[in-house]
Order: sequence, then C-alpha cells, then structure tokens
Amino acid sequence: MTSRRDFLKLSGAALAGAFLPAATWEEVTLPDQFGRVLEDATRSYSRPTPHAKALMSLSKDDVIRISNLTLGDPLGLNNPVWYYGADTGYVHSSFVQPVQFRLNQVLEELPPGGLLAEVTIPFTDAFRGPGKEYAFAFRLYYQTTHWVNETRQGPSGEVWYRILDDTQKRSYYARAAHLRILPADETVPISAHIPAAEKALVVELKKQIVSAYEGDHPVYIARVSSGALAGEQRSLTPLGRFSTFYKRPSRHMTSNNLAHSGYDLPGVPWVCYFTNWGIAFHGAYWHNSFGQPVSHGCINLTPGDARWIYRWTLPAVPHDKREVTVERGTRVEVTDT
Repeated sequence: MTSRRDFLKLSGAALAGAFLPAATWEEVTLPDQFGRVLEDATRSYSRPTPHAKALMSLSKDDVIRISNLTLGDPLGLNNPVWYYGADTGYVHSSFVQPVQFRLNQVLEELPPGGLLAEVTIPFTDAFRGPGKEYAFAFRLYYQTTHWVNETRQGPSGEVWYRILDDTQKRSYYARAAHLRILPADETVPISAHIPAAEKALVVELKKQIVSAYEGDHPVYIARVSSGALAGEQRSLTPLGRFSTFYKRPSRHMTSNNLAHSGYDLPGVPWVCYFTNWGIAFHGAYWHNSFGQPVSHGCINLTPGDARWIYRWTLPAVPHDKREVTVERGTRVEVTDT
C-alpha cells in the first residue's frame, strides 16, 4: 500500500505534471479530493477569472488535484465557485466533476438477480468481455450506478463484474475493484413514517432549486439544472403538478443523433420519473452547472442529491429490484417562480 509520503512523491516529481495518469490509479489509497475535467479545451487561470493569465488547456477526463475552492467570476452562470490546485491554478467548477479514488473489495458471488453498484474512481472503461482484449463498450464515470450480476476472472487475472444494460439488452464488463456494491442500508427509504399525502417536491425554475416538504416544513433543498433550449429544439421542463410514479436506481439514457444534441449516458443514477414522456429527477455526472438550466427537460441534480430524493420519494424501491411503477407516488409541483 502506498503511504502518503510515497504518494506525494509519486504525484509530484515522478509524474512531472498536473494530471494523474490512469496507469497510477491502482496506487491511490488516500481520501484526497480530485476533479475530472468535463470538457475539452477547459482553461485554468492564475486567478479565479478568465481575465487573468491562462495557465494551461485541460482535456476531457483529465484528473486534477483540488486543494481549495474560492469565489470568483461567475462567468454569467450564477456560479462563482472556482477550484484551485497547486499544479493547475484556478478552474471554474462548472467544468469539473469532484471525484475520489476508492478501490473496493470484490464479491466472488452475486445473487442471480444481481445487485446495484456504483463507480468509485474518476472513470473506468467497460468492455464486451471480462478483459481489455475485448471490444470497448463504454466509459463509466464516478458515481454512476450499474446493475451487476456475475463475477468473472479475466485473462490477466483481474476480476470483472458483468453489467446488465437496461437499454441495449446486452451485457458488458468493468473491473470489479472499481465498483462498490451498495449495501441495503444505503437505499432504504427516508422519512418512511411520514404519510404519503404530507410529502411534496417543489421545483422553482427561476431559482433553479428543488425543495422537499413534509407538511409545511421544508426538510431538504438542492440546486438543480432544469430544461434549456438546445439549438432549435425546445427542451424546457414542463410546469404543473405531477407524481413520481416510476423509479429505478440506474438507467442508460439515450436519445437522437449524438452529433445533434443527442446523448448516450450509461448508468444515470437515482431516477425518479414524473411524466409519461420521460421527464425525471436524476443524478448528472456529465456537468457541474447546477443552478443553471442545461438539461433536455429533466431535473438534473448532483448524484448525492438525487440519491436523497430517490430514497425520500414514493414508491419505495426494494434493494433487490431494478424498478418499481405505481399509479401515483410523491407529489411534484413545478413552478416558474
């Protein structure tokens, strides 16, 4: 196991750069904070403003160290938070997903129905078979969730989990140590004693927030990203009263041509649908612009906030179930305030 002193040596002079190469990830055992760059040509600066000296250009999926955060130029995004790293300088938080490195104990046997797992490193590549010798399938990102139902040993001796894809109706494999099997106590309902009629989610689009109410008392509030204009296509979140009638802890979301505002997003976590045409609360790992409308109509949240809402709303999804549908769940009100 790498000590803190050894790791600092590894991540400093030995790496001779600002980024943490994927080849070294197996040696990271520390709870330090890192960030995954979300877009190509993301720039870092000497001060928390784009008017300062540009230090470097970062690429998508570069992993950087975050040692501090500060307030600076909001870039017109209603978000003044910048991340600082000694190796990189200042990067606006909307272009960085906070991530960590955690390797996990592998379960040698899984129940036939499978279990839910989440990725615990910045990203891991999945393949059509249990090894890098097979065709590439997807890149799976930090805090995405996936249904795994089998353990396999690869040609090189490492252990892989088989992931069941709910959209493609076929499977692929990811390194087992990179996924954490979620225990039952992390998916049990929150405030289950509160009568269903007393619970409500209120989304305020102008403020870009969602509040959870138990009776007249707000018990949780989170920033969101609601629907926005996407080119000539209007993808605004609908106003009105709805209900969280269909829930699942993981969803592979796809739509349209990727070159024309489409998307292909495996492992979208903690999904609570509230319209028949696919609008939902869910976690988002592809942006960090919460507080700004950027979605295709859904209510995007951080994976942590999405998990709380998933556990708090009805219907409750049993730990060993991949989805639950009811006629009516928790009340949802979407307003233009």
